[in-house]
Formats: sequence, structure tokens, C-alpha cells
Amino acid sequence: MIRRGGRRVSEYQASKTPFKKTARYKRTTDYGEDWPTASKKCLERAGYRCEERKNGERCNRKTYTVHHIVPRSKGGTNAQFNLKAVCSKCHEKKHSHLRGRS
Repeated sequence: MIRRGGRRVSEYQASKTPFKKTARYKRTTDYGEDWPTASKKCLERAGYRCEERKNGERCNRKTYTVHHIVPRSKGGTNAQFNLKAVCSKCHEKKHSHLRGRS
């Protein structure tokens, strides 16, 4: 028996499957180096509450999600005036056109 990634496997199985060292999941975005600071400032500004408006009133659910008003792909920036704290439900509604994509 041979140890592979913390499991014991047979020599036959080890010879058939190449060993891959799996790294822990690391979230990567192409939002730029200032993204962690900018998103934190946005959430603090909103009091970690959703800023989306429904019938003139704020949704106000607890949130840790930040939305770009003008998408980065369309020339938007990480400036505070372009960021909005939104709950996952409101964020899903804003990006409903992306459902089903992989």
C-alpha cells in the first residue's frame, strides 16, 4: 500500500492515476489589487446591509456581497461610487441573465 494525499491506495491504483497535489481553494478575481480594500469599505459604509431598493425602501438584509454598478468589463472601476452592497437574493436578480452558464 502507498499513501497518496492522506489515503492509502494499492500500487496498481497508484500507477494508473497520476499523483496531484491539491491546493486549498483560493478565490481569485480579476478585480485588481485594490479590490479587498474597496469591497470592505463598501460593506462598512452600508453597515453590512443590502442597499438595493424595493418599492422605494431599502432591502436591508445582512450581506457580504458587493456589486459593481457599471461592470468592470464595461469600463467600471472599484471606486466607491460604483460599488453597492447587495444580499445574495438581490445579486441573483441582478445577474439572472447569467443563470445556467458554466
